[in-house]
Order: sequence, then structure tokens, then C-alpha cells
Amino acid sequence: MALGFALFTTLLHQGCLDDEDREGEDCPVLFSSCDHGKPTTATLKIALSSGARQLSVYGGENVETGRLIYSKNDPPAEINLDLPFGEYAAEARYASGGRTIIAIDGDRLSYSTSEECGKTCYTTEDGKIDLRLVLPP
Repeated sequence: MALGFALFTTLLHQGCLDDEDREGEDCPVLFSSCDHGKPTTATLKIALSSGARQLSVYGGENVETGRLIYSKNDPPAEINLDLPFGEYAAEARYASGGRTIIAIDGDRLSYSTSEECGKTCYTTEDGKIDLRLVLPP
């Protein structure tokens, strides 16, 4: 049994190496966490306080000049949107004591690259927008 496992492990290890990878590096591609496909989207994670009346998300650097891409009345406390790479801004409207409070934030969705075993690896850089209120006691 142990001999069979050792033989299987050896064959598996040898089978997961490309010929290019054998030139100077031992690269177990099978066990790699590297994503070789170039991504096109990332996740925009939006946090809200309870009681938000409306959420609006804009494509662009700010809410004044951005293009409205998502809107929701009475949104939940967390929303995740898969969107193309770029700048995004968002605003949440809250009602408190007869007044409207507007929270605004923004972030950028992008990706980074690195090299692993002579191949390009891609990692998405998700965005975080925090529209939670911190009200005085």
C-alpha cells in the first residue's frame, strides 16, 4: 500500500509539471493557487447601516458625474455586486429626525499580476464601500 501511494505521488508530481517549468524551477502547477485567466470583473462590497432608505451606485469617480448603474430602495445591510473593472461611487440615503442624511463613498475595482513558474497569474482586487452611519449616542 505504501509503495503504491509513493508511486502515485511521484507520477502525480511529475505529471503536473510542464517541460518549461522543469528548467530551473520545480513548479507543481496542479497545486497552484494561480489563476491564469485574465479576469474581467471584481466584486464591489457595500456595507450599509440598518434603516437605509435608498442605495445608488454610479460608474465613475463620484456620484455627481457618474452614470447610475444600480439603485435599490430599502437595501439590506450588505450588498455584493460583480462589476467590470473601474471606478465606482455610491450613496445611501437615511431618514433621521425628519432630516435626510446622505453617506457617500467610492472605490476602484482592479486586478494585479504576478509571475509563477514563468506564467502570469491574475488576482482580482475587490472594492469596499462603507456607507454605514456612526450616529452620536
